[in-house]
Amino acid sequence: MLIGAALALALPTPARACSKTYLIGIRGPRYAHFIGVAGGDTVAAGPGSVKYRAEAGHFGRGADRAIYGQLVGVERLGTRRPGALRSLGDSVREVILVPWDYGADCQPVPWSQTARWIPPGTRGFFSAAVRDSADWIDGIPTFDVHTPEENPYPLALERGYMMLPSRDDPHLSAEQLLVLYNALPTSEEVTRDAEGALAALRQWRRDHPDEQTRFPTPWILESILWEADYHRVRAIRSPIAGTYRVTISLPDRDSIVFFARTTLRPRSQLEALTDSAADERRAWGKDPHAVGYYLVAGIASTLKELPKQTADYRDGSRRREGAVAVVEVPMIDTQDSTVWQGSFEVIGAARELAPPGEFRDGLAAADSILRRLITIRRRSYASGYFVRRSNGSMRYTMTEHYVGDPVLTVRAERISLEYLSDPPRPSLLPPLP
Repeated sequence: MLIGAALALALPTPARACSKTYLIGIRGPRYAHFIGVAGGDTVAAGPGSVKYRAEAGHFGRGADRAIYGQLVGVERLGTRRPGALRSLGDSVREVILVPWDYGADCQPVPWSQTARWIPPGTRGFFSAAVRDSADWIDGIPTFDVHTPEENPYPLALERGYMMLPSRDDPHLSAEQLLVLYNALPTSEEVTRDAEGALAALRQWRRDHPDEQTRFPTPWILESILWEADYHRVRAIRSPIAGTYRVTISLPDRDSIVFFARTTLRPRSQLEALTDSAADERRAWGKDPHAVGYYLVAGIASTLKELPKQTADYRDGSRRREGAVAVVEVPMIDTQDSTVWQGSFEVIGAARELAPPGEFRDGLAAADSILRRLITIRRRSYASGYFVRRSNGSMRYTMTEHYVGDPVLTVRAERISLEYLSDPPRPSLLPPLP
């Protein structure tokens, strides 16, 4: 599950469409932040290294044109300074900000509105990507702004591009937001060491308890902590990974036997065992922390047909992939056995393998019932049990009921430790231009 409706409320429609918010959320390595005051002068800046297309954008026609930037005076730079900006220390007094629009695919297109895109004299918090020093204009640090609608803060609030949940809700000042951003890790730091990357942010939370409920702090924390937890989960080597013989049985009907091979590492998080539990966590403002994870599972009729790696999203065989949910912490852990709650979510893939007829129709009906039980919050996302014995054997069993009657039984036995090659790590944000 992603950040959810709470973050969506904070973002304007164009930003939601591309999930393109860099102000509220984790930062790329080229981004710098500062308090500044917009000047009245503009300068020809060119595109630098930005690869763009001339097409319709969210804020104008996006026609090919000369690329200009606006001069902005710098009052205070953030402490994290990428590239050549780092060597300049606190001597930076002026920068050039080049605004960019973005197309339907979220890639840059030329800014069609005035190059004086910030009213002169406007003061606030700015977030922008620093160009390589070779692309600076007349030695002035030059930045590309890929979310001009969000800059500067708090002007974005006044313009309605960042909406307070309530008009009267307190929000951070520009200075307070800069202090918070000084404590935020970059996306690379979180990927490399999710736990260590949060040390500065944890210290900020201890030092600024009154600011944690002020907009946009809750959304920033949710984004950063969710991303850190995502990478923590993705680093797990699952003890239940491997190749399984799976049997799905319907009451008073036949059964189907097939094979499933999982990935070694999770693809995504299992946020909570039920939607109600997830809602309760958010309602109480608890930090994101997944209870478990999902492994990808390739499905085939025979052991020989099982894939060696996960399918590309364009591959038609993807429809024969399922998922295996696993609760991270065992519910029982003794010398004789270890038990994890979990679930084989493979009914859809099994329907692809089943021949047309009564059994396939029964699988479809059972699948519909189980989905409804999730919807009405009467079913857990991990309603079965993986049991590993001291000899290393692993078995899984689950029987689902509806109004007291059995609907479907899934049993599985691990027959080898062979697993699918790990899927590529997808980015949660679109590529930084």
